[in-house]
Amino acid sequence: MDNHYLKLVEDIGLAGHIKKNLRNAVLATSVKNKDIKKVAMETFKSTDLEVHVKNALYKEFTSLKLSNIHHSSDLLIRNHELFRDCESYFKEPLDFIEDAQAKWSIRIKQAISGMSTRLGIPLSKQRSIQEQEVFLNQWGSLSLMPDDTTKDYKPLFAANNIFEILINIRNPNLTEKATRELQRWKLVPLNLTVKSLHALKIQFEQLDPKLVQLDSATYSNDQAEDEILLQTNKVLKKGLYASARFLCRFGCPTGNRFELWRMALCIDFGGGKHMLHFEKLKCMTVKYKFLLDLIILQDLKHTVTNDDNYFVFEDLIYQVLFTFLRDASVLEIASYASIDPPTACVNRKIDQEVVYPPSGVVPIHGFGYYIAPLCFTQANTIPLYVLFTAIYKRYLYHLYTISSHPNGLLSLCCLFEDVLQQKNPALVIHMRSINIEPLRIAYKWILYAFSGYLDPDQVLLLWDRIIGFDSLEIVPILAAAVFHFRAASLLHITLPAEAEGVLGNLDTLKVLPLIQHMLFLE
Repeated sequence: MDNHYLKLVEDIGLAGHIKKNLRNAVLATSVKNKDIKKVAMETFKSTDLEVHVKNALYKEFTSLKLSNIHHSSDLLIRNHELFRDCESYFKEPLDFIEDAQAKWSIRIKQAISGMSTRLGIPLSKQRSIQEQEVFLNQWGSLSLMPDDTTKDYKPLFAANNIFEILINIRNPNLTEKATRELQRWKLVPLNLTVKSLHALKIQFEQLDPKLVQLDSATYSNDQAEDEILLQTNKVLKKGLYASARFLCRFGCPTGNRFELWRMALCIDFGGGKHMLHFEKLKCMTVKYKFLLDLIILQDLKHTVTNDDNYFVFEDLIYQVLFTFLRDASVLEIASYASIDPPTACVNRKIDQEVVYPPSGVVPIHGFGYYIAPLCFTQANTIPLYVLFTAIYKRYLYHLYTISSHPNGLLSLCCLFEDVLQQKNPALVIHMRSINIEPLRIAYKWILYAFSGYLDPDQVLLLWDRIIGFDSLEIVPILAAAVFHFRAASLLHITLPAEAEGVLGNLDTLKVLPLIQHMLFLE
């Protein structure tokens, strides 16, 4: 281990643990002074110390608490195989986009206060002891809680609300003529830098049809499954987080998906800290009733509960969502992204605003679809909650915040439009000529990362790649691939209503062949 990594090991507090273990190993054998270094290195590699150190370093560099590794002056660290895919800090560099996010944050804040006033219900209220006992007894069957049909508990905002903001953002540095020229081809007339098809092909090179993949048309399911299972067993046995993330690029076996995702996201269930944290959140959920709880109840009943694929997980999703609202640790997102958590005056007797909800996340309509696919990977509430929170804090928060980040919703929309134009310009011209904007259709697919649109197993195979490549850019690629795949039918439609018949049902689509055709086949 060279000086660069020795310093890193010392910085994250591992040096003492390593020295103690190596000292004990040396003292336990009769070693000559000249052989001490050799024995120490053999011990380091033959025990779990090497894996422990690599995982700790990998976790540190993928942690959202670290400074931007991509701007590090240390080329060795920046280019090391463990760290080159790490996500960086991101504070919005473009003033006009930061202004749009600020206006969106103000709109959410006003909606929270307006909701409480409109319904005549406080944002938060402590339950009586008797109410707490009733709620606790219903914890395993929250779906049976009685509905209040006397009030309209609709979500504070829907998908279209943020979409209208996105398509109306204008770059003040562009002339009106330049903006009009962009509008001829794009619904989002911004010159954001997004990747070309060639660059995406290089980025996602492991999806090449020549390589063994789960859900690939090139290999039989049994052949791919056997090959991936062999590699999975090696990765699980070795225990390296970085290897688990890399393996996710090829698709995860169903029975090993949770464990591979856990490792890829650097989740450690040792020590019981996650259980203690969840129990604390559960106690808060039992003690305090949020107005948002009632909105979530109604929203889930109109979305996930009505979905044949997910209705069996209703109670599990309630448990995760209720506790998630109260999880202040989610607020750490605001420290590395351009997000202003919503605040409100929860106690009218005290004229002081606090972050509401404590997580800083006001669920969008259909928010349950972010959790529902994960229920196929884990049936127990606590590990499911930990997994969802990790995925949200790394990926999903991008999907309804406004930024120019490559994973941000705005950039993903721009990427979709650019990729589709590059791959099938004739289709774009035809659809726009009959007043159909492809992005208006694809937007919800991108917003929900196809959850609720594709079959659950295909959603999970897509999310394997999101985690494996540590990027949401695969989502708009798939969205463009759907249009390209159904181009023959779309080129014959003459009315906007006919597009729904062609693109309304995605249940039968397979994720990987579409992406491979989009990136690797001319």
